Amino acid sequence: MEEKLLKSEERFREIFENAMDAIIIWADDGEIVKANESACRIFELPMHSLIGKKLTDFLVKSDKRYRPTRRRYIRNDEIREELLFKMANGQYKELEFTSKHAVLEGQHLTILRNVSDRKRMEQELRESELKFRKVFNGSMDGIVLFDNQYRIIEVNPSASELLQLKDDQITEMNLFHILAPYQIENLAQPAEAMSLDEMDNEVPFVLNHPDQRILEFSFKRNIIHNMNLAIFRDVTERKELEERVRKSDTLHVVGELAAGIAHEIRNPMTALKGFIQLLKGNIEGEYSLYFNVITSELKRIESIITEFLILAKPQAIVYEKKMWCKL
Repeated sequence: MEEKLLKSEERFREIFENAMDAIIIWADDGEIVKANESACRIFELPMHSLIGKKLTDFLVKSDKRYRPTRRRYIRNDEIREELLFKMANGQYKELEFTSKHAVLEGQHLTILRNVSDRKRMEQELRESELKFRKVFNGSMDGIVLFDNQYRIIEVNPSASELLQLKDDQITEMNLFHILAPYQIENLAQPAEAMSLDEMDNEVPFVLNHPDQRILEFSFKRNIIHNMNLAIFRDVTERKELEERVRKSDTLHVVGELAAGIAHEIRNPMTALKGFIQLLKGNIEGEYSLYFNVITSELKRIESIITEFLILAKPQAIVYEKKMWCKL
């Protein structure tokens, strides 16, 4: 029996001394009577300074959790909680602890763990999530999150409006419900099989209204595991403007060509008119009719050339006020 007790004490001592968590045994008056090395590291004190202190010496009484925690411990004799502690060097630490009353006669047990890093990471994670939500919900561009099977996970308000998606439809849809049929072949392979992590493209989408919209499509694969990001921007008006500019440039080139042709024709025409007038003055009679026909046709050609030159020049649009009842 005595041998078993010795072995039990030896096992307890080994666990006590080598535990990663701080283990503190304290008396009825609250003074620490025994502590392990982990407790010294957490409280930033050597063993001889820690022994004789009270746990309440380190507790931050202004912590709003302190009083409710103390009342629960008095009622239940056992508690698991997190509180803010101030170390002897002035450093603040968030400690998670389990405290049990009367584990031995006149002695009580508290096990503590430093969770300051975890709490800081949780706070940073909350702040990061808040920032993401603000960007996600406030973005003017449509943002769609989807998995590797192209099932839509979440969309922001701009994407809902742009793609005309209802909240109750989102989880039942994938990107193929939005893409134009001939675009499905380009993206039909699983996302994880794609060789590129990023892709930018201009993709026509068929929406719920008859006209096709041209959306600028940016794709980022695996922002986290099994989650991909697509950003949409409606560029229909921009593309229409570019098409109008392209047509305008074409008309400008055609106009310049027409002006060049008109000038090239007008030069020999002037010479022809001059010689016809000279010949007409010297030859009369039966040829007079022919000269009149030639002169008339030359004038008609000259009129056509003048119209060519008018078309070649850019014309400002002039609006006139008219009474609608007279139209």
